[in-house]
Amino acid sequence: MKKILLALCLLISFQLSAQNQATFFTPQGNFVVEMYNIHMPATTTNFEGLVQAKFYDSILFHRIIANFVIQGGDPTTRGGSPSPVIQDEFDATKSNLKYTLSMANAGPNTGSSQFFINLKNNTFLDFDKLPLTSQHPVFGEVISGQAVVDALGLVPTDTNDKPITDIRIDSVRMTYITPVGTNDVQSKNFLINISPNPLSQNSTLNIELSRALKATLTLTNIEGKELFKGDKLLTKGLNKININDLNINIPGLYFIHLQNNEFSSTKKLLIQQ
Repeated sequence: MKKILLALCLLISFQLSAQNQATFFTPQGNFVVEMYNIHMPATTTNFEGLVQAKFYDSILFHRIIANFVIQGGDPTTRGGSPSPVIQDEFDATKSNLKYTLSMANAGPNTGSSQFFINLKNNTFLDFDKLPLTSQHPVFGEVISGQAVVDALGLVPTDTNDKPITDIRIDSVRMTYITPVGTNDVQSKNFLINISPNPLSQNSTLNIELSRALKATLTLTNIEGKELFKGDKLLTKGLNKININDLNINIPGLYFIHLQNNEFSSTKKLLIQQ
């Protein structure tokens, strides 16, 4: 019995600490970033949504400064981001240390698709450290392929810090190890897909089911505050729900819970501007 309890505790501990991973494929080699899903849910969901949309495929690392940062995520390479901005999200336990992945921005609450990888400890970029002039949310860490990152940080650049020879991201792909609390907990008899994700406040939420069911739909924010709760009779196939009916007033990360006496399912939902 003790062995069973120990194994169960180890499994739960692993699930609570496991986080998704993003693999960057480049001609110079590959590296893997562990996402801080637990501590930075909105920022990681934004990034993972862009990865799912293959947004980063063929985008350049357009800014590289030796012993400072490698920056990418701008398809225009002119310092912009075509995707919607998100609200800043900070955690005092996460700092801009060497090999961490951080959100590039042009000021408070302007983060979008651009990111950078720290080539050294850049704690002055933290929201809570002096000189308090920059605030860049840290949302991941390179856990494999650090030598590739080091090599990328040494490529020759021009006076604008742009690599003389294009350094392109071939692709970024996710490995999903979603932690308990944001994972689906559901019966195999119910297959549920929620799309699009992320979506805007004016979008229609699609809930696709493998069979009809009556369930209680609850929407909560990342603080656990209940914004909507109601019984829904959902049909097999596609069900459309107006986001405005769910009492979502601001962009951010939310959780949709579907539950009845047979199953429970929780899914993350990112609402953008």
